[in-house]
Amino acid sequence: MRDTPYYVRSARVDGDQVLLHLSDDSEEPLAAATLRYVEGRGLYCRVKAGAGPGLPARLLRTAYFALGALISQEADGFSLLLAGQRSPIPQVSWEAARAC
Repeated sequence: MRDTPYYVRSARVDGDQVLLHLSDDSEEPLAAATLRYVEGRGLYCRVKAGAGPGLPARLLRTAYFALGALISQEADGFSLLLAGQRSPIPQVSWEAARAC
């Protein structure tokens, strides 16, 4: 059963950004500030933002592991370190990760 409109099939670092390959075969840069962690389910982010808030997407294992080298544990939780910027990854409920 699908729990989000999109899945992130894979991710790769390209210079100062992470490019996400989505379930509709499109590719777009990760908006690091949208990353969320759901215990027991993994990472979620927002995609297809355009002029709005975007839609939720769940990172599949391949994408999750590709980001692993960029994620560090801090005293107050986890963060993504990309291009010298540290973005906190809040832990949220499954419902909050999927909410638009």
